[in-house]
Parts: sequence; C-alpha cells; structure tokens
Amino acid sequence: MMDQITTFNPQALIWTIVGAAGLLALAISAGLIFYLLVYVRPLEETPEEKPTLGRLF
Repeated sequence: MMDQITTFNPQALIWTIVGAAGLLALAISAGLIFYLLVYVRPLEETPEEKPTLGRLF
C-alpha cells in the first residue's frame, strides 16, 4: 500500500494544470478590473489628462 503513494498519478497533473490555469485567469481578470478602474473611468471624467500611478497613490 505504501508504494501507491510514489506512483505517478496523471489525475494530479491534470488538476495541477487546471488549478494553475484558474489562478492565472483570476490574476488576469483582477488586473483587467484594476486597469479598467484606474485608466478607463478617470479618462471618461477628465479626457484631457491621463492618470499615472504616481498621481493615483
């Protein structure tokens, strides 16, 4: 029964890839929401000036 732990489990590899893709999609969506909140919304209010990270923080 102990040798079953050391054998290769393809399902673990599949779930690792699925989890990594899920985390990557979560990071991309969070970055996209941050980009929309920082750059697009202030540009609609004041179209003549572009917001920078120095002015934001």
